[in-house]
Amino acid sequence: MMNDRSEQYSAFFARLEMLHSQSRAGDKSNHERLVALIREFGFKYAWRYMGFPRTVADDFAQDFYLAYQQRQNDIEKLRPWLLKVAGVLANLFMRRGYRWYRGKELSLDWHVPQDSPEQQIIAQLEARKRMRACTRRDRQILYWRVWRNLSYGEIAKKLGLKTGNVKQLYYRVLKRLAAKASP
Repeated sequence: MMNDRSEQYSAFFARLEMLHSQSRAGDKSNHERLVALIREFGFKYAWRYMGFPRTVADDFAQDFYLAYQQRQNDIEKLRPWLLKVAGVLANLFMRRGYRWYRGKELSLDWHVPQDSPEQQIIAQLEARKRMRACTRRDRQILYWRVWRNLSYGEIAKKLGLKTGNVKQLYYRVLKRLAAKASP
């Protein structure tokens, strides 16, 4: 199965490379197909791999295509460029302060600025209190995933767990914290 999937990826990128080289050579007949494939790659990367909701994945795909359009004449090898840009864009989308849990946005910004400094201090103390209610492992997972931006695989190695378990624990912690934060 793994071999079959890698063959599909290789065929997909070979098609993209061919269309890209034809486009660079001046053949615009397949330009619409190239645009569709690049947007498809961006959407699938955001939706399937990163777990973004469809609306966010659509925005991601559009930004991804715009990045390609701006640089299309400078790109020699398309595959490494696409993967690099997809990773950079995904980090930018994630740093906007949101993670997704089953299609729902969960804000990670527990400190909402208030009018007075006293209210800000109270909000910070409440956020710390919610974090202290988490187990040590949950706090480690949150720290490594949100602030250090480590992958689930890297966190799994550090904790000696399976990647799927780390992902499940991460989303459960987010769900608990979001429930505690809502009035």
